[in-house]
Amino acid sequence: MKYLSHYATLFLLSIFFLSCVDESIEMYYHPEKEPEYYWLLEKVAYPESNFEILARKDFTLSYDKNDSLKKIDILNGDYIAVDYNENTVSFSKVDQRGDDVLFDSILVALNNKKQAEYILHLCYIEKKTESGYSKYKSIDDSLALFYDNEGYITRLESYSVSGKPSSLRYTETYKTDNGNLVEVVSKNKKNTYKYIYTYDETSSDSRAVFCCEMPFNNTMMHVTNNCWLMKNLPFLSKYLGTKSKNNIIRTRIIDQSSNNEKLYAEINYDYSFNKNKLVNQIKVSGIINGSTIPNDYITTFTYLQKEKK
Repeated sequence: MKYLSHYATLFLLSIFFLSCVDESIEMYYHPEKEPEYYWLLEKVAYPESNFEILARKDFTLSYDKNDSLKKIDILNGDYIAVDYNENTVSFSKVDQRGDDVLFDSILVALNNKKQAEYILHLCYIEKKTESGYSKYKSIDDSLALFYDNEGYITRLESYSVSGKPSSLRYTETYKTDNGNLVEVVSKNKKNTYKYIYTYDETSSDSRAVFCCEMPFNNTMMHVTNNCWLMKNLPFLSKYLGTKSKNNIIRTRIIDQSSNNEKLYAEINYDYSFNKNKLVNQIKVSGIINGSTIPNDYITTFTYLQKEKK
């Protein structure tokens, strides 16, 4: 009995000791957490050949400490600063042209849903004169934008003079079906083009807007008086309503400028994604105005890696 009591005591002490060891491990051992990362779009590069309507310029993006876009550096082109207020976003640049200085700005007016309702474009030129400098307004155009109850854009109107309805120069009307923008009709005083979009079943990647002939990045916009506002609309796309749910894999462009409409272009998009499931390449193929798009016509996307705090 004495030995049995002795072994029982040892057994209880063992349990107590082991429980203390487990507790000390729990208290003092804290394995390091694996860092988590996220990515911001840093650069988009286009083919050098600039084939037909697919011509675009490379650009690099910079961000502030809150990951808000702050700079757009377009290769051999503009250096654009971005600023934010509660209900507005502004894009601005300053160009030196000989003795003249050009001040260009875009002001995006947002509604309570953070959708762009009006976009104003002002350009002033400061000219050197014998008596000093004179400043005058050279451009004052604007966009008005309209949305349905689900937030999808339905219409865009471009005016050559802000606040002057008679200066309407260009429109786009949009049709959405099953959560995707399927048709855009672009029209100015001379030409009408219908864009018909086909989608896959993958979740949309918003950065694809920077690929050629996507919605808000079509050639009709670019040729409208070579307008700086229209050229930069892809950078404003986050404010242009609810996004399509899938990725565009084909664009058909129908020329409706005459009584006999004709196929102007059929463009196919082949997406590649990196290990982080971000689009890093979009290969473009097809025909434009009867000419075949060159092989390996690829838009590439590069990202800035950041660690989650």
